[in-house]
Amino acid sequence: MQPYPVRWITTDLAVGYAPRSHNDLATIRATGIAAIVNLCAECYDLCDLEKKAEFDVYYMPIPDEEAPALEDLEKALAWVADCINAGKKVLVHCRFGIGRTGTFVAAYLMSKGHSLKAAIRKMKHTPSIPMSRNQWDLLERYTEKLGVSRADAPELREEIEQPSDSFFKKWEAMLDWYKK
Repeated sequence: MQPYPVRWITTDLAVGYAPRSHNDLATIRATGIAAIVNLCAECYDLCDLEKKAEFDVYYMPIPDEEAPALEDLEKALAWVADCINAGKKVLVHCRFGIGRTGTFVAAYLMSKGHSLKAAIRKMKHTPSIPMSRNQWDLLERYTEKLGVSRADAPELREEIEQPSDSFFKKWEAMLDWYKK
């Protein structure tokens, strides 16, 4: 079994997928991470395991391919900022570390002054990227709230053929991530 791949976005913020074992949690801890944002609605008991492993945990359950309410997002972003200001390193994850994770981390980077386009570029070395229309819509609303130019927002490429079944979308994204 390969060690858990922590992918750093900043010196204090990393992304990953839902830890699958106590070894994964130990690997995460060994990187210096002390706090976790868990976005998995489908892995509701994982939050308890993360807390038992002595991580500070912010649990914001979001259904797969969905986005949180803007108010909920802002509360979670404030929690991350407080953790980082207290000297803690933070891991953000959803089940596979793709859509929900990418959406959350893009919003965090925007809250720190990055444009949406720059935030997405900063995560390019990871599988974390908003995947659904709901996630992009949330980031557009957040862009407007922050007053960031919409000209910086990446265009959605409708011409790319997308599998119609969400099952295949998840598998395709997961396989792409594992190829990296």
